[in-house]
Amino acid sequence: MRFLKTNTIFLGVITILIVTVVSVIIANNFNTTSTTNINNSDSVKVEEFGAKGDGKSDDTKAIQNAINKTANMNVSEVILQDNKSYIISSPILIKEGVKFTLGYNTRLQINGDFDAIELEKNASISGGIIEIISSNFNSSVLSLDGKNQFYGIWETTEIHDLKLLNSSGEITGTALSLFASGPSHYISFINFKNITISGFSTGVKLQTKDPGNGDYSWINGNRFENFTLEECENFIVFDGGITVPNESSGNMFTNLQIQLSEKTNEVLNIDGSENKFDGVIWDVQTLAHSNPIIKLTPNTNHNTINFNINSQLIQNEGKANEFSLID
Repeated sequence: MRFLKTNTIFLGVITILIVTVVSVIIANNFNTTSTTNINNSDSVKVEEFGAKGDGKSDDTKAIQNAINKTANMNVSEVILQDNKSYIISSPILIKEGVKFTLGYNTRLQINGDFDAIELEKNASISGGIIEIISSNFNSSVLSLDGKNQFYGIWETTEIHDLKLLNSSGEITGTALSLFASGPSHYISFINFKNITISGFSTGVKLQTKDPGNGDYSWINGNRFENFTLEECENFIVFDGGITVPNESSGNMFTNLQIQLSEKTNEVLNIDGSENKFDGVIWDVQTLAHSNPIIKLTPNTNHNTINFNINSQLIQNEGKANEFSLID
């Protein structure tokens, strides 16, 4: 009996050891396979990192993990799949070298009040809908910070084919924000194309601040093409200077389509120089006021404005600004 009991214990220990070794081998093979799949692919889907895309689950961590892994392994693209809704509840950073692609009819939904998505240089975002679903949102949806020193001639930063929508029922927040405030912080020669904006306190904001100590910051030479904007209180705002130390110059907004409403306060409120704006403004008669909707501050010169409105809707306090209007 003692011999049988000893054998039984011995066989039990051996069985446990075998199960443990097999489990380790399977786990290692799974990890190796996962890493190999990522290494052998030009893209990853956020579902591989646990995202649900069901419009109910919080997918923030999974999306950021996918971006981090992609950046670390030099995989080019992170994909949010077609016809899904992904919710985030804290900021997402699209890191250098990452192409962040929203699929057809895909929604990235912002739940809370925080600066939602920031791009580093040599990153891109395109496709789909970025949607505010929280009524207390009062931050920026998509932002670039000049601390990253964006210089589009030598880089591949891209923002295109997006819809930035606020469906919360409140007109709050800023859809697209460019900001430069520190020594040699700048954003230059970046292209923004085919973007729709609706439902924000501010549609597009460019802001530069004097860094002090004789240093400069600037936002110059960027292109904003084929923008459609509606249901905003203030559509385009420049807060900066004519020249250094906080320059906003040479930015071009072309083929603008701007739909006014009773919520509209201003279409343009501009500081800076050599900036150009052209497009079509719709339904002036819907305005709830008779104040100017295009304002060029005393801190402007040599800007060019080309819209289908009359001069009564323009307040020009700058120097040598040029206008092409219907009167």
